[in-house]
Amino acid sequence: MDNSSITFETIRDPDGDLQEFLWERLREASNPKLSDERAKEHHALSILAREKGEIVGGMLAIVYFRGMNLQCLWVREDQRGKKLGSAFLEQAEQAARSLDCTLIHGHTFSFQAPDFYLKAGYEVFGTIEDYPPGKNCFFLRKYLRK
Repeated sequence: MDNSSITFETIRDPDGDLQEFLWERLREASNPKLSDERAKEHHALSILAREKGEIVGGMLAIVYFRGMNLQCLWVREDQRGKKLGSAFLEQAEQAARSLDCTLIHGHTFSFQAPDFYLKAGYEVFGTIEDYPPGKNCFFLRKYLRK
């Protein structure tokens, strides 16, 4: 096969339109291989916590293949220790169930919140050691009961 006409371009911080274009192409290629019609649904999701209109915490997730992939969970420092993170996970589980998800999965680092997720019923199913250097990355999941 001759790929001499192919060029590559690296784009730092691609805009939302390009990201959506690429995700849509991947869905077009993947969905015909799925027998469960519900698994073909795709949603981006955010949950925000506000105090007096100001965002004090937020979560980003992507729902696909009947699973919710937690991308980001942040709580402002002065709000930590007040159960806001737990409330986010409860909200995420409610949203996941309403979207017919069977699990939630994501990752955290050893310097972030692995114990927080373990206490919430998540289990570690994979680890990258020494990433970032001197720390570890944990992949977590929680199966949802209907």
